[in-house]
Amino acid sequence: MLIGVDIGTSGAKAVLMREDGAMVRSHQEEYPIKTPAPGWAEQEPDAWLDRAARCIAQVSAADAPEVKGVAFSGQMHGIALVGADGRPVRDAVIWADNRSRAEIAEIESTVGSAELTSVTLNRAASGFGLPSLVWLKNHEPEALERAKYALCPKDYVRSRLCGEFGQEASDASSTCCLDVRKAEWAWGILEKLGLPRRIFPRVARSEELAGRLTPEGAARCGLAAGVPLFFGGSDNGMAGIGSGVVEEGDIGVNIGTGGQVGTIAARPCFDAEFRTSTFCHPFTGRWSLFGASLSAGLALKWYRRAFHGDKRFSALDAMAARAEPGSGGLFFLPYLTGERTPWLDPSARGMFWGLTLRHGEAEATRAVMEGVAFALDQSFELIKAAGVKPKRLLFTGGGAKSPLWPQILADMFGMPLRTVAGGDACVGAAIIAGVGAGVYRDAAEGCRIAAAPGGRVYEPDADARKRYAESKEAFAELYLRNRELFAKTAGK
Repeated sequence: MLIGVDIGTSGAKAVLMREDGAMVRSHQEEYPIKTPAPGWAEQEPDAWLDRAARCIAQVSAADAPEVKGVAFSGQMHGIALVGADGRPVRDAVIWADNRSRAEIAEIESTVGSAELTSVTLNRAASGFGLPSLVWLKNHEPEALERAKYALCPKDYVRSRLCGEFGQEASDASSTCCLDVRKAEWAWGILEKLGLPRRIFPRVARSEELAGRLTPEGAARCGLAAGVPLFFGGSDNGMAGIGSGVVEEGDIGVNIGTGGQVGTIAARPCFDAEFRTSTFCHPFTGRWSLFGASLSAGLALKWYRRAFHGDKRFSALDAMAARAEPGSGGLFFLPYLTGERTPWLDPSARGMFWGLTLRHGEAEATRAVMEGVAFALDQSFELIKAAGVKPKRLLFTGGGAKSPLWPQILADMFGMPLRTVAGGDACVGAAIIAGVGAGVYRDAAEGCRIAAAPGGRVYEPDADARKRYAESKEAFAELYLRNRELFAKTAGK
């Protein structure tokens, strides 16, 4: 038996998986996002720990003696500062945080955009670990002084369970603190910014043994002390592995709280304007190339809360299905917390555009779902422009439970799309646990055994594809024509 754990944005989840990939149990628990000031997004690291441990205990149950290993997946970019005792110095600053705009300017003036992008292969963005650390240095230097390590979410949880510290490469590269080609800390950049070397622990591979459950960790998780814990990887990488994205040309599409479109590459390829992200992949000697939208499932969740109360998402699906593709000319920009790809703009905001008396709840609901798809399609186009030739589209995340969203995406992207039955970041983490424990020879073998795509294939509809193709430029123009206004009104 293998356990995969995901420290997500909305909550923690664990799965117990047999070595042949069969799911035995899964369990998830939620935790909140704190917003102590406008634009801020923080979480309690011990909420991650508590919910993750409870999830492990729930799934292991009577099968605990058979568990050969546990590995972790986690939300990317965020930073938890921990003291010498391994406990949090303050709440963690997560990926959805937008406070560090001034720090991004400081990074670009101190380091220079050319050096930053040539080493990290990414532009600094609000919510990435590097700007967040510079913000802490500028505004809460006492917190940085008290910190022994800066850890990504999953690495914090794992460290509390085994007592050993380290950062795994795919997650570490998402902080913009890593030399992505070498999978080593970008010491030259960090020193120029005055960040202390001591807070950056060793960088490890995904399948590497991180430590073993301490008696205290075992008591939390319902497992025996000594069970091996493996590093795992970023949720983007783990979701890709769990859904079978193992070769160049495999494109993973995910709609969770945020949304991503990504692939695996044999070389560190990137968009010339660094509108996409290039990170180390959990497969050694491979890289991830992907684009991210900050509000994907989050946009539909907001829409439901704001206008439809407690209606089930299945009811929203049925409502949206009554509208024609294109929503009768109604557009929705899903930039509720700013946007990453392609605009890298924390000031971007959401909006409906084109409302008329003939539009109703069906068109509005479909416009929200189409707006997310338009945003993800922009990442898809940039990935193709970077030289990737798509062969397969594999769709995961909560959005894959919808019967409508996959069809919209297939029509938008213009190629068949397969939903992945059961494949998620927890499955990817369980596969990595299997590699670390010697169950699988390598991650590719683990994927072949345990990550069979399954699901349903959605073929693009020619008429819908034509409508969406004609609307893509208008969707982009809505942002471009309002960019200055967004900047003027942000925070008001």
